[in-house]
Amino acid sequence: MDLDEELNEETVAAINEKYPGSAKAYRCNVAFSQEISDLKTAIVKDYGRVDIIIHNAGLIAGSPITEFDDIYVHSVIAVNLTSHFLVNNLLFYTYSTPEML
Repeated sequence: MDLDEELNEETVAAINEKYPGSAKAYRCNVAFSQEISDLKTAIVKDYGRVDIIIHNAGLIAGSPITEFDDIYVHSVIAVNLTSHFLVNNLLFYTYSTPEML
């Protein structure tokens, strides 16, 4: 899952080369809860449930902090922090039981 659909397809092709039919590409911007919800719907349709979540999304700066504008700061916070809560809430907690928490 990534915003970059071309990179998604390359990754899926590499996985499926070794494990045929085991991977599928999804596009999602984890900064937006609706996109995460849509992702959950697609995964459940394709696989029935979510078994594991690996948080790997992140934005890094290529310039000094003094050059950041408000939009960039909010984007970094949305992807690097808020998205972890959104993903856990919308994906993981959907399938967990009290014993798992």
